[in-house]
Amino acid sequence: MQLIAHAQLPTENSLDGLLDKWIDSTGCLKTTSFQRRQAYAELRDFLGGNRSPTVVTPALAAQYVDERLRQSADSPSTRRRKLSALGAFWAWMATRRFVANGVNPWSGFRIRNSGNARVGAKKRPYTMTELLRLFSGSPTYPALREVMALGLFTGARINELCSLTHADVRWDRGVAIVQITRTKTTAGVRNLAVAHHIPVAILRSRTRRSAPASAQLFPELRGGGYDKKLSWHVGQAFRYHRNKVGLCGETDFHSLRRTFITRMENLGVDQVHLARYVGHALPTLAFTLYSGGSTETTQRATARAVTYPPRVEAAVSSFLRSQHP
Repeated sequence: MQLIAHAQLPTENSLDGLLDKWIDSTGCLKTTSFQRRQAYAELRDFLGGNRSPTVVTPALAAQYVDERLRQSADSPSTRRRKLSALGAFWAWMATRRFVANGVNPWSGFRIRNSGNARVGAKKRPYTMTELLRLFSGSPTYPALREVMALGLFTGARINELCSLTHADVRWDRGVAIVQITRTKTTAGVRNLAVAHHIPVAILRSRTRRSAPASAQLFPELRGGGYDKKLSWHVGQAFRYHRNKVGLCGETDFHSLRRTFITRMENLGVDQVHLARYVGHALPTLAFTLYSGGSTETTQRATARAVTYPPRVEAAVSSFLRSQHP
């Protein structure tokens, strides 16, 4: 099928121009605006550039859904959201007579859940066996393997890790003291002691490099999403890797945090010390008003308790080594 060249299109009546008019007219939230633009950007890539809306026939839409949308690494709910956004865009164009009214090329498609994911499935920790699968394979996205390992051994959130700078890490008698400040809650602001040899080796390697104190600990990361978080592309790459190794939609990057907390509870770590370590709020007035928070001594004691079964630690070590053949 011969598509119309971009240079031949009046900008205001092309998909690029109409998308801006649509989004401006709806007054939608910033997140929704970003998601709609993302859905269109992927279609635009499939079309080979900016096109007339009349180019998208029902047959071409079906080709896009079959060859791109259904084959993407996105979750079924994300694919449905993107399909819905395209349908809403075309419905808006129909009301303005830019496309024929009553014929929406994006209607009638069904995006089914994959066999290992359930609608509304509650997120959960990884099992030890699942960790062996997660820490395998050969993901190529920069810093992904290191961020995954730090998440497993510290319980820190993905954006807390991706946002670290050189100034946030200091060393004291072989223990890394990591200052967490870029976090979503007040309780999340904390000094995190890291003593296990696997995350210590990662932090040693990163801080050994000469860089200004304000420089990113993971300088290869670039912001993404509507709020330009450094964790955005890492999260996308993680989901792709998780899907590739055959793990289900009940787990995500945050499940590493759930796994850490579950593991520490099973190891008998004091609940208050654990809550302070991972940045959870403590419920009572004594903790929220009168307590000065945990000391580095208690943080170190918690850090030294961090262990996983030998087979899991061996898998993580091998996973990290294989990124530098």
